[in-house]
Amino acid sequence: MRWTSLATAASLLLAGWSTAAPIITTGEGLTEETWEQVKSGTWLIEHYSPYCHHCKAFAPKWHDLVELREADSAINNFHFAQVDCAANGDLCHSHGVKYYPSIFLYVDGELYDEYSGKRSVEALSAYVDENMPGKVVWLGDDGESEVKGGPVKVEEKQVEEKKKAARPVVPLKGAAVGGAAAGGALHVAAGEDDSTTSPFDAILDDASTTARTSSSSSADAEPSTSAEKPAVPAFVTQIRKMNFEEKRNESNAPRPDGVVHVLKAEEVAGLKDADSRPSFVKFYAPWCGHCKALAPLWADMATSLAGSVNVYEMDCDTPENKKVCRGEKVRAYPTLIFYNKGASVEYKGKRDVQTLKNFALKAVSATTIKPLANKYELKQAAEAEEVIILFLHTPKRARLIYSADSFLSSQTVATSAASTLVGGAPFYTSTSPDLYSLFSLPAEPYLLAFKDGSLSPANTFALPSHTLPAKSRLEATKHWLRSAKFPTLTELSSATFDDLMPSTGEPPLVGVAVLSKKGLPGKQFEAAKTVVERLAKGWSERRMSKEESKKGRDVLWTWVDGDKWAGWVRTMYDVKNGAADGPKLLIADPKTLVYWKSTLSGSPLSFEHEEVYSLIEQGITTGTLAGLSSRTFMEKFADSLSNGPSSLFTSASDHPFITISLVVLSWVAMWFTLKWCMRPIAPETANAKYD
Repeated sequence: MRWTSLATAASLLLAGWSTAAPIITTGEGLTEETWEQVKSGTWLIEHYSPYCHHCKAFAPKWHDLVELREADSAINNFHFAQVDCAANGDLCHSHGVKYYPSIFLYVDGELYDEYSGKRSVEALSAYVDENMPGKVVWLGDDGESEVKGGPVKVEEKQVEEKKKAARPVVPLKGAAVGGAAAGGALHVAAGEDDSTTSPFDAILDDASTTARTSSSSSADAEPSTSAEKPAVPAFVTQIRKMNFEEKRNESNAPRPDGVVHVLKAEEVAGLKDADSRPSFVKFYAPWCGHCKALAPLWADMATSLAGSVNVYEMDCDTPENKKVCRGEKVRAYPTLIFYNKGASVEYKGKRDVQTLKNFALKAVSATTIKPLANKYELKQAAEAEEVIILFLHTPKRARLIYSADSFLSSQTVATSAASTLVGGAPFYTSTSPDLYSLFSLPAEPYLLAFKDGSLSPANTFALPSHTLPAKSRLEATKHWLRSAKFPTLTELSSATFDDLMPSTGEPPLVGVAVLSKKGLPGKQFEAAKTVVERLAKGWSERRMSKEESKKGRDVLWTWVDGDKWAGWVRTMYDVKNGAADGPKLLIADPKTLVYWKSTLSGSPLSFEHEEVYSLIEQGITTGTLAGLSSRTFMEKFADSLSNGPSSLFTSASDHPFITISLVVLSWVAMWFTLKWCMRPIAPETANAKYD
């Protein structure tokens, strides 16, 4: 018996060595055939084996690193990938992989460094920052540099010498490294600390310098002449290898000449570079009727965007383009995607020339982080747009607090989250102490949303504490921006639906006004929108006047064209005839698909402010008033089927002893039932059946 047990244990152990358990994979999976893409950009690549238990233990950390840094790294043409050395042994051998996991850094296809630090998300994220291409150092008029560790004197001549110097390549055993890299990152010798920098830090520091210059005068003093305004400082950008610069040379890209250019498969990666020009791309198929209808409008739009935006089109039906289209998540034709400075967004709005042009120009503005020095510049920015987002921070203090204790600074969190605003609200930054005083905010990093030209914030968001995981901080900031970017009143359309009515996370409630032009002829329709807008503004002012702990759940306000969406509002909210008999108002919860269209007293909900606000605060937020479900019977049944097993598992996990008892009792009951069914039948009973 003992030898049998030992033999069984040995066989199980050998089986564990000989089979690969599932391993978490994240990022691009590279093979011999796809390695060519590594020749463009900076790549951090993990070489692993599914049989290696160290790789399995490291897999969740790699997954968290990629999830955390993929968005802001892609802006700088920095990519993450993995190579399965069990399936690609020759590839790993050619790159000198001696153990698993091995993490190598490649620059434009050349082996640059091997990561040998601690295998934690924090340490790896810091390594990513250290090797991020396009590191920026700002030099003021006095030759002072404020990058890392306080002021350090950097002479202009030294900067030029540094730009020409080569950063040494760390050779790897068994790896063929062809010479040293042609460029080197700019290092400041004295006083350098371990603070993490963002690709946007130079722009943020620019805001700091501008604010310091302007703060010498009163914040209430209007700038008199342009000569008195501080000049925009020069940026000295240091890129590790010269061929980065060669590839991104402006002469290699077409000028915005008002012509629709054919986009080639190998050119798509260039649209995602951190310094790429604004580009609007139509992914189409020649057999698509909608694509044919859009073609002349697309050409007219290109003409109207001459000098501002490059306009392209790509035929996704050709074999060489199919893989690229799949990579860009093209699932329908035509798909329109705007690219600028490493960020991208899909356009889902109306397809007329003026709307397309306005979107492109707004997207160009939204992908540029602009510094503000004082409240006058803030006022000008707020009056120019329906919505703007301001990142208010104190860079000196932020570095001291966040760099020491967290590998992701508040600046990195804010600017990474801001990449979701492409095509939406412009993003500004300021370090003005006068703005902190104006809004009575503590000296901590804040995001503020300004709407309708007002200098009173419509919404504020304190960036999460550095004691929380960096990924959680980033997700919370993105979540806030997703709703804060909308104007006071937004039209619910196919372009805004996904952000207004998300089914994930903890989205705000949505106030939906169903308006019909049939029931509101002439100016009555616009007058009804004005009524809804006043209701929305009143809610924003009411909520901002409360303490943070008493604000409760926010509400986004939208109107929907009842004539166009008649079927949808009837199915979802039981609004007949698209509200042709008069405007209808309801409050919806997009997460639970529940809505309310009656007051606390049970009467139909009107547009009277206090009536609506009381419903939200006393009925919905407190949970005392049950809502109506938007789901049909079949949807509820399907949801119960999908959620039933998970709910049962959760209950069993929470009450293990009760679960075990029920299982034992069910087996006992089943055993007695089977025993009773299989009992022998007495002869007299059997004969009685046939008498």
